[in-house]
Amino acid sequence: CEESLPDDDKGRNRRIRSELSRRLLDDPVLYLDGLSADARDYFTSQRAHLCRSLGGACGLTAEVRSEGVALVDEASPLTDRRMPEEGTTGHATLLIAEYLADLLRGAREAGDAGAMEVPWARLEAHIAELAERFKAFWRRAAREPAAQVELCADVVTRLVELGLVERSETGVRARPAIARFAQQADERLGR
Repeated sequence: CEESLPDDDKGRNRRIRSELSRRLLDDPVLYLDGLSADARDYFTSQRAHLCRSLGGACGLTAEVRSEGVALVDEASPLTDRRMPEEGTTGHATLLIAEYLADLLRGAREAGDAGAMEVPWARLEAHIAELAERFKAFWRRAAREPAAQVELCADVVTRLVELGLVERSETGVRARPAIARFAQQADERLGR
């Protein structure tokens, strides 16, 4: 049920706060570039309060970056999609996240991260390399070319659901929050 709010600054701020609170709790990542100018201004000035109050009320940890905020559910009972997950698709998702994060990091270091898109063919080729490398651990079907295309599509779907990439007809573009998972993979692999 929609609450009727006055059409003044107080009402506008309450509407914005309500929208931001919903998005912080519902979306895996709240990116500032996805907000209206008014919502971005409000969020920038109220970020600490919103993160503290919502995080405290729900047992979530705010992970704040210049591009946006994620309220992280470390214990996972509130999470729709876990990362990492077990199994071939879960492992492939983590490895592709690490791969894309490394590409994004390299592009940023070269001063060209703005529109970096990774073509589908490049992702599918990387999945094929991973299938060969992890053939003793991944399901047998993952070594088949058709299954690799399907696995790549499943991985990208998971990454989109987590707000870590954007998909287009020609490929995917890594979003800034993907860097979190590269760091986790580095720690697990002892890097």
